[in-house]
Amino acid sequence: MKKRRILFAVFLSLAYAIEGTAENDSIPAKKAETDPWYLEVFGGVNHSMNENLDDRLVHTIGISGQSLGSTAKIGVGKEWTSIWGWRGILGYNSNKGRATFYNKDERVYSFHSVELFGDITYDLTDNLFPRRKHNGFNLKIFAGFGGLQTFGFENQILSYTDNYSNSPRLNWGARIGFEGRLRVSEDVCIGAELTQYFIDDHFSGVAANYPLDGRQNLMVGLIWLFNHKNKISHIDHYDIPNELLNKRVVNPVVVFVEPKAEGVKRRVIEGQAFLDYPVNETIIYADYRNNPSELRKIMESIDVVLRDSTVKISSIGIHGYASPEGPYDKNVRLAKGRAEALRTYLLNLYNFDPSVITLTSTPEDWEGLEKYVSSSQLNNKEKILEIIRSTDIPEDKREEQIKVIIGADLYADWLSNVYPGLRHSDYTINYTVRNYTLDEARRIITKHPNLLSLNEMYQVANSYPRDSYKHNEAMSIAARLYPNDEIANLNAANIALRNNNLTDAKHYLENAGNSPQAIHARGVLAALEKDYSKAEQYLKESYSLGIKESAQVLPDALK
Repeated sequence: MKKRRILFAVFLSLAYAIEGTAENDSIPAKKAETDPWYLEVFGGVNHSMNENLDDRLVHTIGISGQSLGSTAKIGVGKEWTSIWGWRGILGYNSNKGRATFYNKDERVYSFHSVELFGDITYDLTDNLFPRRKHNGFNLKIFAGFGGLQTFGFENQILSYTDNYSNSPRLNWGARIGFEGRLRVSEDVCIGAELTQYFIDDHFSGVAANYPLDGRQNLMVGLIWLFNHKNKISHIDHYDIPNELLNKRVVNPVVVFVEPKAEGVKRRVIEGQAFLDYPVNETIIYADYRNNPSELRKIMESIDVVLRDSTVKISSIGIHGYASPEGPYDKNVRLAKGRAEALRTYLLNLYNFDPSVITLTSTPEDWEGLEKYVSSSQLNNKEKILEIIRSTDIPEDKREEQIKVIIGADLYADWLSNVYPGLRHSDYTINYTVRNYTLDEARRIITKHPNLLSLNEMYQVANSYPRDSYKHNEAMSIAARLYPNDEIANLNAANIALRNNNLTDAKHYLENAGNSPQAIHARGVLAALEKDYSKAEQYLKESYSLGIKESAQVLPDALK
């Protein structure tokens, strides 16, 4: 059994090894061939499995003349499709039998059989690899049904325990197996076949309790192909879908664009702090309510910049907001005073020049209240929004009108849960970043890409091979960090086009602008989508604008 498994594994390995590389998907491949009429002559050995001669005997006497017989066959067949076929087999076998399993001298007897089988064949290689460059090797499976005439039992003891007959007998059987064939010339193949037979009882001349007898055949031989010149080996336009007939060779040449270098790299960190103050006060108490966590947010933003020696803070802007409740004049004082309080707190904490921190304020955050109401399910939502947007009405009157509309209970809820979110200090930290060397930029790009300019990211990408993961990653990071930049989106689209990722390519090209290179990329996308008319339109336009690579995408488009 182990040797049969090894032989089967060898067949499969040959199928994959000889199969070869499939054709380019953009070019119709050679059609799988239909085998012509063939004649095969094989010879080899067999191993019988009947009443007292089964696999257990092999462990006792081994694979030898005592357990193996001889076999030969001649066959004729043909395929009616590239994978399905038929064949007829006339064979001869010298078989083995054994009178008793317990006989210590292990004697066996011989008998003969002539068989006639009809098989259905199935070509595994043409099914699994229909687009092979060559058809040098084929592995087929087959199954068949037929009859076996046994004879040669005369003057032999066939069993000491069961009934037997020395007369010739016609038996019925079925068989399955594998056949591998390797073409050595246009008309000749060498082949090997492994077959398992299932035969009705009495095949060995003995009638026992076993419902079936069996046999395995292992053979090698030659196969001659006839009418070989007439076999189908060309592309038949009637057998190919229309979309394949209309396919054209697409060469997805893309054109990358180098972003301009930044003279001074300016960056901004933005945030909001919702500091709590006692009623009508403008002094910051660091341990009051949620102030510890809110102040920590601001300090962490500043510390991130200060810890990096390659960056320098140029300014910090603080914008203070108060909520709409109460007199407007009081809210003017609170918004300015609380912004000033935060400035004082930071100046005491850091060694900043006072001119670095600038202040602005909005007495009442009506814009924030508008966003809240717009996203709410209030019954009088549209009426409230109308009042909020009526900037010609004084602030205090607007507040009174809203209070009447929503009622005292809901207004009290707003005082507790809505208005506190409208008292906040927005901050922006503006800083500059020095330019990095290529080695520095390669280390930074995955950890702190925000410190790099688009040009630096482009240089990092080009420091790697064009088709490498690192090159593609750098281009993708640039598009992710600068989602509105036309050049970053164009270069990311080019990466997607080269990888045949048409969905991403289309997404990036939506934000890639209308430069000649972007028009060229849209032509490549259309060609890969098989919209050749649109592709030609784009490619002709980009070619006229100086993109010479456009002539390579569809070689016949610009003639």
